[in-house]
Amino acid sequence: MATEPRSELVGQLTPKYTIGPGDDLLINSFYHSELKQPVTVQSDGRVSLLLVGTVTAAGKTPQQVGEELTRRYSKFLDNADMTVTLSGSAALAVYVGGEVAKPSVVPIKGELSLLQSVTAAGGFSRTANKEQVLIVRQTNDGHFRTFQVNAAQVLRNEAPEFYLKEHDIVYVPQTAIAEVDQFVDQYINQIIPRSVQGVFGFQYTAAVGGGVSTAINSSAINSAITR
Repeated sequence: MATEPRSELVGQLTPKYTIGPGDDLLINSFYHSELKQPVTVQSDGRVSLLLVGTVTAAGKTPQQVGEELTRRYSKFLDNADMTVTLSGSAALAVYVGGEVAKPSVVPIKGELSLLQSVTAAGGFSRTANKEQVLIVRQTNDGHFRTFQVNAAQVLRNEAPEFYLKEHDIVYVPQTAIAEVDQFVDQYINQIIPRSVQGVFGFQYTAAVGGGVSTAINSSAINSAITR
């Protein structure tokens, strides 16, 4: 079956970075230090700020939001000169769940391997099945691709590391998984916290009775087994 390259570097943020839900922003003003405030973009794409209330940030660049805030604050203050800085990006992160000590969202800084992500989530639990760790990745066309990695071999240096991309979902099972497509359906919709689903944009719906799926049907999944 097809596999992807073993190592993929995550692109660095550029000035054209588009803000999304879950991103952390720092609002600041050179002339009005009292307006400095850290905010997190809500699931609806908005932020709540002093004086001006709710502002839509998602879908805009930090510079565009800063310009809008400058216009809004100029109604109340002279020399508003607002700036918006991205202090944390939900996009550059993966979710690690299953049989790990602390299921969590793990940020990507530069590059992040599978074992590094598990370590950041507190490590494997005693009941973890290290031989069939799943990585669920959404492709550019909206389909899901599932990778199975034998982490036990990686730990013994018998297999190369697997490098993650933003929005990857790492799941460490307790027992062997026979039907990967069925499992992905159940895992994404039932096990991943809804807050993470919203930030990562994951919604998996299997087609029922030949009907049209509103998201991704199970036939769209490819299993790439890494040995």
